[in-house]
Amino acid sequence: MKRTILVGASIFCSFVLAGCGATQKVRTDGGQPVSPSNEPITFFAHTSPTDTKLVLSPDPLVKQQLPNVSPPNTPVIVYLPAYPGATPTKPVTAIGDMGTPMDGDLVDGVLYFKSKDSQTQIKKWYTQQFKKLGYTISGQGQSGKVGNPSSDYFAFTKNSPPGAPTRSPDISLGFLILKQNGETIFKLKASYIVVPPRPKDSYLPSDIVKVVLTKGKVSKTITDKQWITKVVQAINALQVSTPGISGGGTTATSGTITTISAKFYEKNGSITNATYSLLSATVKVGNSNVELTSGASPTLEKDIESVFENPHITPPMLRDVQSIQVVLNSTSPNPKPIFADSAQNKTKITQLLQWIDLAKPMSYEQSNSTTMSFGPTTLVVKLNSKKEIDISQAWLPTTTTQPDGRVLQGSKRSNEYVDVQSTGTGKLIRYYSPQLANWLNNGWQKDWKQ
Repeated sequence: MKRTILVGASIFCSFVLAGCGATQKVRTDGGQPVSPSNEPITFFAHTSPTDTKLVLSPDPLVKQQLPNVSPPNTPVIVYLPAYPGATPTKPVTAIGDMGTPMDGDLVDGVLYFKSKDSQTQIKKWYTQQFKKLGYTISGQGQSGKVGNPSSDYFAFTKNSPPGAPTRSPDISLGFLILKQNGETIFKLKASYIVVPPRPKDSYLPSDIVKVVLTKGKVSKTITDKQWITKVVQAINALQVSTPGISGGGTTATSGTITTISAKFYEKNGSITNATYSLLSATVKVGNSNVELTSGASPTLEKDIESVFENPHITPPMLRDVQSIQVVLNSTSPNPKPIFADSAQNKTKITQLLQWIDLAKPMSYEQSNSTTMSFGPTTLVVKLNSKKEIDISQAWLPTTTTQPDGRVLQGSKRSNEYVDVQSTGTGKLIRYYSPQLANWLNNGWQKDWKQ
């Protein structure tokens, strides 16, 4: 689920009043599950004896915007570093911060202080203290009138973008730009989203051997172990989606298919179904009715969507070709390139282009696991656009069992497959083309002799 971050007072007001065009999503159960022990969630306890205890509570603005969602009742406590010599002071609403995520499970809290030291000194000290806790500055801004701001603020986050504090609290440090009676006024704000516990039946098994993805009328089968492991681990690392504002996934556009269904096959043949929503960037696994947010995992969306990309490299026309050249991956000198400057040369080039056009791209999982295998000969097709297409004979893995039982793994050149890479797309695809494979093996010599 995409989090909407509110920066500055004017943006905040427009979001609350207009909703920024987003869709309000409320959980069907209406609230936050109560943990059996209801033990408080505590961060940074006992890191320093001078730390200040801050108890987070539901944000009133969120409660106003999401009145049908019960706020979380799990206590959340954050211990924040206390600046040396600073003393508490009354709230100052003119000090801005990074805004409030409209999430029904959000809790936050604010502390105000004053100090004789400058903003620069205080910010430097807190930057060092938060760094010890694994935090870095992930955003900053100003609030107030345009051209005459009243405050500066800085966002500190830990391993996540600002606005999605589901694993660690977001911390904001804000300052009044002008000192009051010779003192710097600053505030510390901590925000945290209390994620409900994830049900056991929402996890995928670890022994998945095949995945079938369906998008509309198109289905793709994946058996590549690397892809499967990466996707299963990513889904099992997701958190439960919380009620709030969802902007959807990066590939969700008007008029497109908005869901992808998946079947995950175990070794014993058992199947776990899952549904991926492009609009809300959520995943449902198995019989669990719980939505898992994938908005914080853009690589998962990319991996799933890449399965449906057309891997085919568009073959060039004769008019697009500047020259062809055979590159010998050895110490021998390379033959001179052949230019499309004569009828004979055009005939040779046309034949190769026809073979490229007839070559059959492999399925996704075979292409995805391919690595360019140069040699011993590579055909380089240089285009007038300054781009080029590199075609080389593919290498296939081999396994040999020795008399003593040892298994030796190696590789051999294929007489049927070639690896093709285009500098225009960066894609590397394995094609089935006996004509090109045999030409690269020895047929090219005949063309160059002529």
